[in-house]
Amino acid sequence: MDMPLIQTVVTENARYPVNQRDLVGGVRNLFGNDHEDMGRLLKVFNNGQIENRYFVAPLQWF
Repeated sequence: MDMPLIQTVVTENARYPVNQRDLVGGVRNLFGNDHEDMGRLLKVFNNGQIENRYFVAPLQWF
């Protein structure tokens, strides 16, 4: 019996790219009034050193 093997590996980004600046604005609009320390929490986006993220729906959908 042959051993199973991985023949191909593929990666693909989701359809909607969002840059960090727009994402931080979207998160602030979505949760801004619910957390008094939102400014501190949003720093995680800058600390991650990620320039773009990809979503399966446009940012406005959220």
